Amino acid sequence: MYQRCDHRTNEARLSAMQIPIDGVFYYREWDGCIVVVVLVVVVVAVVVVVEVVVVAVVVVVVVVVVVVVVVVAAAAAVVIALVSSCSSSSSSSGNSSSSSSSSSSSCSSSSSGTNSSSSKKDDAEVNTVELAADVNV
Repeated sequence: MYQRCDHRTNEARLSAMQIPIDGVFYYREWDGCIVVVVLVVVVVAVVVVVEVVVVAVVVVVVVVVVVVVVVVAAAAAVVIALVSSCSSSSSSSGNSSSSSSSSSSSCSSSSSGTNSSSSKKDDAEVNTVELAADVNV
């Protein structure tokens, strides 16, 4: 555990670690090295912990940003699809009054628009049949 001091070597370095036992000076062999090793281990541990925390925060921020971008893109796609379907159906329906009324109802609600367009179509067919009957008479 202890080694006898060698006064022929670096006496200034050893004098701080000398311990007198029975009139003979001894010094601890690894005292100076233990302090350096402990400091290096502590510094490395602190650096590793800081790096792990920084990487974890960056990963969380990236995941949150990706989720927000995906949600916004999905919402924008839905809005664009709704707007484009309404504008295309209303622009193509300028010729007849029955088709324009069905397109406006399909833009406001898709299920009721389908039913109302079929009922308008049935009314138009009935009107055509009645006109044909009038012409024949």
